[in-house]
Amino acid sequence: MELFIRAGWKPGRRVEPAIVPPPGHPAVELLQSFSGLRIGESKSGIECAAGDVAFTSKASTTPEIRAIERLSGERLVAIARTHQDYAILYIGDSGRCFGACDLMEAPWLDGETFVDAIRSIITGRCVRPILLPGQESATVYGYAYKAGDPRLYDVSGGRS
Repeated sequence: MELFIRAGWKPGRRVEPAIVPPPGHPAVELLQSFSGLRIGESKSGIECAAGDVAFTSKASTTPEIRAIERLSGERLVAIARTHQDYAILYIGDSGRCFGACDLMEAPWLDGETFVDAIRSIITGRCVRPILLPGQESATVYGYAYKAGDPRLYDVSGGRS
């Protein structure tokens, strides 16, 4: 919580997000608490580059994220821009957090929970890419992944 406090968060902080998520979605409370705050910084990380997280609901939904919604059966809502605005962080109904950007060949799982996703981003832990239907391989952060690779994430059921 120290990172959030240094960024200006205080208990009871409530702001109205620019785009209001569906009632009951995990994004509602996160955006009300953290919209407008930026935590972390771009630097060398543990496994890959660590990044910043700028909380905002002002982010577009990519076709890859729409595909994850169809595969997972859950609604994904943008909650932040990450890595100096190169990527977008989304949270689903289940609390799982996903990322996507135009520079990568595949979307990815940032974390099974919001806390896991934030830790992963700000400390520079590798993400778990998601091959979408029709994709046999993808390169994400310089690593090549092929169908069947245990490092991939199967959005509908866990490991692929």
